[in-house]
Amino acid sequence: MLRITIIEDGAEQRWSLHGRLEAPWVEELETTWKERCGRDGRRCLVDLSEVTVIDQRGEEVLKTMKEAGAELIARGVYLRHVVDDIASRCRHRTARRAQ
Repeated sequence: MLRITIIEDGAEQRWSLHGRLEAPWVEELETTWKERCGRDGRRCLVDLSEVTVIDQRGEEVLKTMKEAGAELIARGVYLRHVVDDIASRCRHRTARRAQ
C-alpha cells in the first residue's frame, strides 16, 4: 500500500510518500502527479523517508518527477542510493541532450 499526502502553501508543494512504491500503487502516484504537480512555479519537494520498497516502475515515475523539477528527499542507505541513481540518470540524459 502507498499513502500520498500533499501539503501546499504559497511557496511549495510537499509530497510525503509512505509505504510501497510498486504496482499497483505507482500508477496512483503517476496519476496524482499529472493532476497536481507544481506547474504554478512553486517548489516541489517529494519526501521518500517513509517508503519501504521502490520497484523499477516506481523509479521511472520518480525520475519523471525529478526531471520536472521536484526535489527528492531520502533518508537511509537504500533510499539515498535510489535517489542518487535517479539524479545520475537525469544528469546523464541532460548531458546527452546538450551534445
